[in-house]
Amino acid sequence: MVNTSEVRHRSRLRTLYYWSILFIFMVLVDDLVFGWIFWGIAQWSPVASAAIGFFASWSVSFWLVVQGVNENPGKLATHLLKSLELERSNPELRMREDSVKNKITSVGVAIPMCLLFGGIVPTLWLWKRDVVSHASALRVGFLLCGFYAVEFALVHGLGIGGSIFFVRQ
Repeated sequence: MVNTSEVRHRSRLRTLYYWSILFIFMVLVDDLVFGWIFWGIAQWSPVASAAIGFFASWSVSFWLVVQGVNENPGKLATHLLKSLELERSNPELRMREDSVKNKITSVGVAIPMCLLFGGIVPTLWLWKRDVVSHASALRVGFLLCGFYAVEFALVHGLGIGGSIFFVRQ
């Protein structure tokens, strides 16, 4: 017979492990793909880097939300949306993802989730689950993409890029 407290303990550790891996993966992908561009711009001006990062992040993210709620997104949008892996093929990862999706039951819950996942994924989760209408998804996406863009600008333009700038001075 298996001790239930031992099973729960292992489950919590495994959950912590998967969340840690997800966080590390997302930070690495974000930093390696886009972060270095804004760290470089920050060597000229951290404020300009933050401003450019904010507008670039917000506009591209919101464009993907608009494409994601359309019936026929373009080829580029389809490729980028697939790369977000909104539907996982691995059953264990899909189960964990569904668990997270089920926690996003309102816009209020989606706001803090957008700081981890960006504005696109929580918006499309809400829309696909019929929590918000098409028109509401666009408004929510505009808001969530904006929140994430602020985080992106602060972390990359002013945070890391600004730190490098001031150390070099």
